[in-house]
Amino acid sequence: MSVNLNTISDITMNNGAIWSIITIDCYTEKFNLAVARACGQNIYDKFNDILASVKNKKNTATPISSNSQGKSMADQLRDLKSLMDDGIITEEEFNAKKKELLGL
Repeated sequence: MSVNLNTISDITMNNGAIWSIITIDCYTEKFNLAVARACGQNIYDKFNDILASVKNKKNTATPISSNSQGKSMADQLRDLKSLMDDGIITEEEFNAKKKELLGL
């Protein structure tokens, strides 16, 4: 299964006697991952490290101005769509910028 990192809203972990259950909460659904308790904390910590890294990259990304480098509006929209597809910006950010470019 594949999950876009930008759709993850929360990750939690519960330890049992033998298993750790890591719950990945996305905007539309939840996934439970059962792992051996001995490695559960390492996996949970790694998930959180990756999410923090993605969030940090997104927060430091250079915004695209409405007349970025003389590009046409269509080219700017294509660039924004590519950023969204790559998980660098969210769908909400894409739609807001699209409305701004189109003057809506």
